[in-house]
Amino acid sequence: QQQQQQHHSTPARHAPASWQQTVHGQQWEEDMGATLNITEEIDLDPGDFYVTKHSTVANAHIAFHLVGDAELLGDGLSTRHPTLQGLRNLIRCAFQHNVDKLTIPLLMSHELTEDMSAKWCMKRAELILKCVKGFVMENSTYGNQSARTLEFLVPKKISEEQFEQFCQLVPQIFRVVGAVS
Repeated sequence: QQQQQQHHSTPARHAPASWQQTVHGQQWEEDMGATLNITEEIDLDPGDFYVTKHSTVANAHIAFHLVGDAELLGDGLSTRHPTLQGLRNLIRCAFQHNVDKLTIPLLMSHELTEDMSAKWCMKRAELILKCVKGFVMENSTYGNQSARTLEFLVPKKISEEQFEQFCQLVPQIFRVVGAVS
């Protein structure tokens, strides 16, 4: 059974007490065999992530939830931001546990706001794509050596023109190689 997951950037600082979850930093009990039942609220910092298991979500068996903050949506995001370092750790965890498919919000946001200009979106997309490429290369030795799928999710209200620009950016950064005949 193929393991698939989704990644969410969450501005919340507290994990809901009612969720069964595994918190980053604790051993993923017996390689995803059991979950940790957390009965009290936990303070989470930007860059922390937790994993939830799902049996009723189509095409996703687990979800990584990455904690962000308001600074994440600003102009000054750098590769040293705690949330991007958390994304690095999340990708490492996914590779160590042979997760085959990752879906990552390209702008680290599920919604497009008025503050997100076309220039801001392109700059952010380029940063996220370059970071993810580096994280994947860094962690490609973990787990089995099978192919992995990365999907980049864009906000629903993105223009067709902006979407086409994102599509052109992916092969520039990842240097997609065509099949040899």
